[in-house]
Amino acid sequence: MIHPDHLRSIPPSFAWREQVQNRMRALLAASPLAETDLTVERWREVKEKWRRFVRKAAQALIQRDRAPLVVRSAGGYSGPGFRVENMVFESFPGWQVGLNLFLPEGAGPFIPVLCPCGHGPKWAGEHQVPPQVLARHGFAAALFDMPMFGEKWRDNCHFTQGPQAEMAGHWSNEFFLLDALRAADYLETRSDIAWAHGMGVTGVSGGGMATLFLAAIDPRVRAFVPVCSIAPLNGHIMEGLYTGCPENYMPGQVQAGLDLCDLLGLAAPLPCLAISGRQDTLFTPESIRRAMVRARRVYAIEGAADRLDEYVADAPHTYTADMAERAAGWFRRWLGVSGDVRMAEPVVVLPEATLDCGTGATTDSMLDVVRRDVVRLRSRRKPAVSNAELAGVLRLAPDERPVEVVNLPSASAWGYPGLRHRVVPTPDGLALPLIEITCPDAPVGAMVCFTEGEPLAPLRQDAGLYGLCRHMFSASLRGFGALTPAPTDYDIYSWCAVDRALSDLLAMGGETALGVQTADACRVVRAAGTEQTDGLLTVYGRGEAALPALFAGILHPRVTNVIVDRGLSSFGLLATAPRPAWRRYCFLQNVLTRFDLPELLAGRPEKRFLVLNPLDAMKRPLDESAALDLYGADTPHVTVRLQAEDEAPAPLLRAWFNREAPAARR
Repeated sequence: MIHPDHLRSIPPSFAWREQVQNRMRALLAASPLAETDLTVERWREVKEKWRRFVRKAAQALIQRDRAPLVVRSAGGYSGPGFRVENMVFESFPGWQVGLNLFLPEGAGPFIPVLCPCGHGPKWAGEHQVPPQVLARHGFAAALFDMPMFGEKWRDNCHFTQGPQAEMAGHWSNEFFLLDALRAADYLETRSDIAWAHGMGVTGVSGGGMATLFLAAIDPRVRAFVPVCSIAPLNGHIMEGLYTGCPENYMPGQVQAGLDLCDLLGLAAPLPCLAISGRQDTLFTPESIRRAMVRARRVYAIEGAADRLDEYVADAPHTYTADMAERAAGWFRRWLGVSGDVRMAEPVVVLPEATLDCGTGATTDSMLDVVRRDVVRLRSRRKPAVSNAELAGVLRLAPDERPVEVVNLPSASAWGYPGLRHRVVPTPDGLALPLIEITCPDAPVGAMVCFTEGEPLAPLRQDAGLYGLCRHMFSASLRGFGALTPAPTDYDIYSWCAVDRALSDLLAMGGETALGVQTADACRVVRAAGTEQTDGLLTVYGRGEAALPALFAGILHPRVTNVIVDRGLSSFGLLATAPRPAWRRYCFLQNVLTRFDLPELLAGRPEKRFLVLNPLDAMKRPLDESAALDLYGADTPHVTVRLQAEDEAPAPLLRAWFNREAPAARR
């Protein structure tokens, strides 16, 4: 028996946060690199396992058909000690790359270095200065934007279009790494590029993460220099709940023991110079130090300790000319460049127009690609989804453990006589607040309610669901009501939100936020169904809590009626809107490769569904025409009803229970 005082020892708004953080700590503590007696044989076994894991995540990227590139010129520039050739090609049909190739003076041949950008346009100083320095050192340095910035600014938001792409079956990093692979493919066709020593890669921040991934998946990389980008997860990402870029995370990677900084060791024994800034407040010196300790251990095991070095500059989170000089020296050492260096003139920051290849308004975006994929996937999905398939998409493991319900003492001297405050403990140590009321004059049966707000709200007599069933339950799920996570200090930034951070961590741990919430809802429904065996069992969900309520109602065999009130109407709509209003919890990876919500309901004739006031991606009510387009008009067990926004749902629900639902209206 769990004591109520123990359940209340952690503030509810921090409970889920701490639970996720604790699980991640435990998984990372069990990583093979945490073993004190790691042998060469054991490391090689782990390395091969992790390489397979990364290559599986990048499978679509690696296996993509790389058709011959058609390259057109977009002008150029001659500078002091270097020159720039601007060109445009397509990494895949419609996805254009504006490439700036910084070349030394002379005819070559030159050794190539890829320079993927971080968070900023390629014409920003921290991105265009390094290829200038590299060109003066004798390298051919290829510069290109990452999605969301520069020429790829349109509909390429990491934090929105990234999760949308994952709903359609992509690893969103495909859009970030493919341009680098295709740029290398292009450089292989040029007679003035020498490949005897392979190529180098270097970038800052997000470009540094791309550098780490490229070193792990592309055999052409022979040396790499990540800048301000190497840190373990248990720094700002896990402890601070900073919202990182989702393309850098692989589902299940922490479950496999693979920390973010372990990508560096995974590339061993390739020569690596890790550059960081002493003033960097994100990738702090302490986090870099911890990452380097892990990496040095791996390089030592590989017998390549001399191939890993570090440079800490007196700089913030950026890529300076001084850092680029260090990178150039590293590449000269390991890639075989010799000859003079033209560095007498100061480095200049070229105007935007000099490097803009003109693709900003003509290239497809991530959103364009996802929209096409949503249409393509719709025609390929099979008509019905089993419970096992639904649980698989949610990453919801079977749970046959007994459900416990703990009564809490009443906080009032007197009150509604049939009201009880209770909690439903979860197997991983949280407590789901549950309110139960008895309505003596209501029809026999039980209704379990899940909403975004406090559990008492949907049970009120004036504007709630009071009296619809004899036994009424209302519970908070993780992420909602009493268990809404408190924001973090990072949430002041426009791209940061605690729901994003938690969802990313859960995915790396092999779970989904929506799957965890559905498991909570299933546990509450099981508790209610065990206690109340008379009459029908109904599940009601409203707002963002409607999705886990819906899935729990489908998965529980005793549930007969499922009501979705002001919930998401379609994953397809969520995946194709430029700026959806729903929180990250709703973005379910790979879901559209298996089903969309209207299809899921249509394939479950054993249950009755009421879809009340369905919402679009912006949380706006659908009109009658749009609702009928989605759900159709000829599915007897699925009823769609529209109400005015200020209209209470209870009268319509009573009519629906009695099979006398009124006609839909705007």
